[in-house]
Amino acid sequence: DKVLVYCTFPSSYPQIMKVLQLHEIQALQIHGKMTIPTRMKIITKFKNSARDGPRVLIVSNVRLTGLNLPCASILIIIDCLWSATEESQLIGQIYCPSQQKTVHVYRLVAANTQDVFLNNLFFDKAAVLNAFIGAMPSLSEFSTLAGIKN
Repeated sequence: DKVLVYCTFPSSYPQIMKVLQLHEIQALQIHGKMTIPTRMKIITKFKNSARDGPRVLIVSNVRLTGLNLPCASILIIIDCLWSATEESQLIGQIYCPSQQKTVHVYRLVAANTQDVFLNNLFFDKAAVLNAFIGAMPSLSEFSTLAGIKN
């Protein structure tokens, strides 16, 4: 299986790469200082790699929105995302119609750190958003009955 690793700041890449190298895991990385052609070459190499090639792609917020990577089936989120929409887009990069495998998403949350608070805040915000979106037909119906024009 191929793995997509998300971290907010590319300055974290060297530490991640050291851990992967320690375990003899080949990895590629994309960051905002790369040109688009360079990014595309890396993505092509990742997509086409076999068992003996790079199986991990590390991305940050510069992850080429709209790009589908169904060749990966594992997503590891190292840093907490700030919006449910961002997370949905990130997951959607590997969980797309052409995906053949079960997708696994892992969120790394270190106990006794601010990550616990931030992660809980994220899930609370996502729950509110989902409740609001789910209520949209009801709100439209209510506004119509109340004579409120959209």
